[in-house]
Amino acid sequence: MVRGDVMSRSIIKQKADLGETLNGELIIDIHCHMGSYFNFWVCEGHAEGMLRAMDRVGVKIACPSHHWIVSGDFRAGNDAVADAQRRYPERFIGFIGVNPNYADGVEEEIRRMSARGMKHLKIHSIHAISYEDKKYDPVFEWAEANETCVVAHTWGGKDLDQLANRARRHPRARCIAAHAGCSEADKYIELARTIKNLYLEICLSAAPYGMVEKLVRGAGAEKVLYGSDMPFYSMNPTIGRVLWARMSDDEKRRVLGLNARELLALPVCPPLR
Repeated sequence: MVRGDVMSRSIIKQKADLGETLNGELIIDIHCHMGSYFNFWVCEGHAEGMLRAMDRVGVKIACPSHHWIVSGDFRAGNDAVADAQRRYPERFIGFIGVNPNYADGVEEEIRRMSARGMKHLKIHSIHAISYEDKKYDPVFEWAEANETCVVAHTWGGKDLDQLANRARRHPRARCIAAHAGCSEADKYIELARTIKNLYLEICLSAAPYGMVEKLVRGAGAEKVLYGSDMPFYSMNPTIGRVLWARMSDDEKRRVLGLNARELLALPVCPPLR
């Protein structure tokens, strides 16, 4: 089937053309944030504001880590995410943010937050410590032991190389390279093709045309995940890149939510209240 036929037969695209909220689809935002940030204004970064944005689009579940894990008090940020997950368990699956610059910022924080019902993790290269540094060992050992997700900020280059090496050494950890296609797209694709437990997440502020299709064709639809980076960005542009992509609806559903559901080990999508 040629691309034009795929586009004309896409029910998801037809709904998007009409501006319909995609309530009948499973959409999981695997990479987003919560709260304020130190150097720009964030619109409605609290849980209720995020829920309003999610409901406008049709996102069922969001997986936030807090802005403060990279800009302030990571413990307070994790507590805020845990509180949102407690209050809206059908809508938020919180990710534990760690800061390896603190002696108690990784292993102890994972232990503390796992006691509050969080089990997936978020790491960021802004902390200026290699993902292969021993300070990150507890992150990948936890994810390996519990078969949980690690979303890692990447921007090609050494971030991606370090995450790929970790994925090879921890094959049961579910390693997700954020911002795939930001640069070195072919490298992202090749690594995802060859490393079983390495996945690609697609949010970008300035996204090259056709990048979602390129990642899906190259790495396979089962290796690509929707994430928005909300509320850094609006979730709308990134989801639009999937809705109007020249892909089959089966491929779009994989990217929008089915892959994330499997990685998060959700048997079914929790119902909306």
